[in-house]
Amino acid sequence: MKRIISAHLFGMLCYALTVWLNEQTTSKVLNTLNNIHYKGLRIAAKDSHTTLSRERLDDLFNRATLYKWMQNSNM
Repeated sequence: MKRIISAHLFGMLCYALTVWLNEQTTSKVLNTLNNIHYKGLRIAAKDSHTTLSRERLDDLFNRATLYKWMQNSNM
């Protein structure tokens, strides 16, 4: 499940991220992308009751968040 989510969902979600994800990206867009990101992680973790926090999901899957991508791309 983790491979499927990573290959398909995150591949589409993060395509050309360095081009369109920047300081001008609105908070509404970031919130929508974050919700999709974590929904995919919850599916992979079989956490349909949302018992895991977002921080715990990041730790479990060792996945960078969109905010980390933004920080790294602005360096």
